[in-house]
Amino acid sequence: MWSGFLSLRSLAEVVAYPSTTAVGLMLLAFDRLLAYRRSRELGPLVSFGLLGAAITLVHSFTAVNTALGATAVLLAAGPRWRGSDLFRVVGVGIGAFLLVTAWPFSTVSGLFTGAPEFVEIHRQLGEGMLSPTQLSCAYGLLGLAPLVLRLRAQRRDPLALMCGLAVAVLVVAFATGQYHLLRVAPTAMLALHVAFGAFVAGAVLRWPPTTSPAGRTLPADGESAPVGGGRAGRRLLGAFAALVLLAGLAVDVTPLNGFLGAAPTGALPEALRERARTPSLSGPSHEYDFVTRYVPTGVTVLTDRRHADRHLNWLGYHTVNPGWPNPWIGDEKEREAARRELRAPGTTPGRRAAIAERYGATCVLITQTRAVSGDGAIDGYARVRDLRGGGLFCR
Repeated sequence: MWSGFLSLRSLAEVVAYPSTTAVGLMLLAFDRLLAYRRSRELGPLVSFGLLGAAITLVHSFTAVNTALGATAVLLAAGPRWRGSDLFRVVGVGIGAFLLVTAWPFSTVSGLFTGAPEFVEIHRQLGEGMLSPTQLSCAYGLLGLAPLVLRLRAQRRDPLALMCGLAVAVLVVAFATGQYHLLRVAPTAMLALHVAFGAFVAGAVLRWPPTTSPAGRTLPADGESAPVGGGRAGRRLLGAFAALVLLAGLAVDVTPLNGFLGAAPTGALPEALRERARTPSLSGPSHEYDFVTRYVPTGVTVLTDRRHADRHLNWLGYHTVNPGWPNPWIGDEKEREAARRELRAPGTTPGRRAAIAERYGATCVLITQTRAVSGDGAIDGYARVRDLRGGGLFCR
């Protein structure tokens, strides 16, 4: 499944995330629910329930996306649901919930204790989603026209329903400020990507099929409703998408993961180039390799800016201010205030030492604060390395 980013490097960066595993399980869950809808046999439905429980334990946000997709399947046009079928679905859902609550090694309910922090962390998803220069899912919008065609062919098309349900949740998230609900955006993108893939496939294959391998006419179940669009237009759109993907193999990922997509980092203005210099985009900067000669990995370091935090995290150090939002700390605002006080010209060396000791910092790395430079800048911390904008101080 294409992430929407031009460079395939983005896939390598997220492959180890629990959400990636959960998304794979989600696709299997959809397959099992569709199989149950076709056969009405209990086996696929039980598999769907077990997969749903596993998804909830692996990555609870993906469980919400799975629920939206399952709702779309249940509401989609197709063979009529009987009361006994729906009773089975509800029963399997209750069973999956009981499995999750009985799991001894984690508790999903514990997520709610950090709800305010999770809401704040996800605010930036909304800001990036609305910014024309950072709309990372813009390429998924290639599937918008095919999705509209599917909707015209079948009012209860499952992909259109899935996308519509996800968009409705996104609207609620923006309207109420519950930004953690923006995590349903991948469900809308998934529907758009699949719609686009099926549309382009019609240029080279007889898709959707109208007969089975045995030659019998397939039922009009809504999942294989014919979609408009000339073969030539589909080929043109498919060729354009292929060029976009191939371009991503030859260029670096940049902050312009949107309408411009990706561009060589060196061609960017300096302000944007600075934003591209983060471990998630370009790997750890070698400018911080010297720290490993003075400081053992695994210790806590206090720095004067987030840029340094991220690279030190990558190199194996704990930082007082995490390089990325961490809801389990709970006092990130206080830590940011402490960093500002550390950098202030009027702060005494003794006060700077108290700030560092409060968070158990073995060393203090100053890279762009001339007010904190020279011997004696931090009481009890000796300068072990001089830097143009400060220095490395350790006790």
